[in-house]
Amino acid sequence: MKTLIYLKKASAYLAFAFLLASCATYQAQVDQARRLVSSGQYTAAAERLKLLADKPGKDRLVHVLDYALTEQIAGRYEQSNKYFLLADTLADRNDYHSVSKVVSSIFVNEEMIQYKGDDFENLLINTMLAVNFSVLGDFESARVETKKSSEKINKYQADGKKHNTLNPFVIYLNAIIWEANKDWDDAYIDYKKVYELSPGFSFVKKDLIRIARLSRRYNELKKWKKEFGLKEEKSKAKSEVILIYQQGWGPRKQPGYSDPIVPQLVPVSSYFTGGAIEVNGGSKIYSQVVFDVGRAAIASLNRQMAPLVAKRLAAIAAKKVLSHQLSKKDQGLGFLADIAMSVAERADLRQWSLLPSTFQVARTQVAPGEHNVTVYGTRGESEQVICRFEKLIVKPNEKKIINCRGF
Repeated sequence: MKTLIYLKKASAYLAFAFLLASCATYQAQVDQARRLVSSGQYTAAAERLKLLADKPGKDRLVHVLDYALTEQIAGRYEQSNKYFLLADTLADRNDYHSVSKVVSSIFVNEEMIQYKGDDFENLLINTMLAVNFSVLGDFESARVETKKSSEKINKYQADGKKHNTLNPFVIYLNAIIWEANKDWDDAYIDYKKVYELSPGFSFVKKDLIRIARLSRRYNELKKWKKEFGLKEEKSKAKSEVILIYQQGWGPRKQPGYSDPIVPQLVPVSSYFTGGAIEVNGGSKIYSQVVFDVGRAAIASLNRQMAPLVAKRLAAIAAKKVLSHQLSKKDQGLGFLADIAMSVAERADLRQWSLLPSTFQVARTQVAPGEHNVTVYGTRGESEQVICRFEKLIVKPNEKKIINCRGF
């Protein structure tokens, strides 16, 4: 009888372990959808991801983020907004982790508990909402989202979290909105912040000179012209087409090289490294990087590495204690329990995996009216059409924002 009970317990432990080990990781679950997105089959990808996004559970937030971004890439901005707003709610919700699930995560793996999103990812939710609203021409709502992003950063800093990588792209988008509303002083302040964070982004140099004139900051105007070696551009055309170019794939989580239980982010190769905008067959204006998402994501994970490692070390110690306690009652059962927990252990690879590698911008002045706009993906001298905006209507003095993703 004791032998039978022992075998049942042993079988239960091993079955549980191998069941967890055989469950697909998050990366495996979304791999097919990512392939569909990269090949331009957005509807098919969205259908797969929506099934996951609408399913309640511990992984819902991460699936909602991927689905919302897929809809944005497809140009379905209203649907994208619906799910990004849901993601923002899910990320901010103060759900507690049940004691049983926290304990399970210690003895099994981190995937047992609810995914709340990295702080870095949560900030980008509002960035993506701001992009969507800007493309839809709703600058008021876009401004609300850029403000929320700033408020989140302030809250994180108040909570003692260090964020040494700010997002110059969302600040730049905010500056464009201020400029569109003729709020020259606020526009100048934000353009200056962007220059301080991303001095290699040369478009902002022209912006500073232009807005310094409009805000009557003549000393600053003189300073920038001398520092940049640029003259003021004079044009009768006050309307603009502004391209937001989301380039490539952000880094992807995989088990760490030195410790496979702790995740690490590794770069993902992208064919296109840049973009270009062409209006009515004229000269191409090439995009420039304003924010390196991949670098910021890796820096964010690295800041979390110490507590992650500490938690896993504590988990190893807890498992040893448990298996030792079981061994006191039954040496074989303790041994099997130790094997079961070791087999089930793996790195938590959940992440917002459809993020771009960089945010880039190109802007060109146009006359009010109807225009045919072509966006190219570029790699060295190689160029390929990836987005078309035919009969794009640009109103007088309008900042017309378009969005394109190139892989």
